[in-house]
Amino acid sequence: MRTIVSMLILTAGAMTVAASTDAREVFRCNGAIIETGLTIPEVLARCGEPESRDVSTVPIRARSIYGASYVVGTATLEYWVYPRRGGQFPAFLTFDQGRLRDIEFIYRR
Repeated sequence: MRTIVSMLILTAGAMTVAASTDAREVFRCNGAIIETGLTIPEVLARCGEPESRDVSTVPIRARSIYGASYVVGTATLEYWVYPRRGGQFPAFLTFDQGRLRDIEFIYRR
């Protein structure tokens, strides 16, 4: 009996952790669900223009067999901020090469 209770507690804990990580990768914008993996045109069609938009180019590095690193190209990253209604925190979206890679919420007071 004790092992069954322990297994139930562990399973409930694992499900809670899995649910909390999934919840961070999705948010609702104008009634549409925005999730990682969408392209820039898809997000614009669902949400419209963001409140702010920043573009940066970062180097892509590789390591040689001797341990030194060198630049092999560049990647374009875009950072967007969408305000949200009802006292919710703004959403901070990160696009990597035109695809949504991360959704975070800006906790500020």
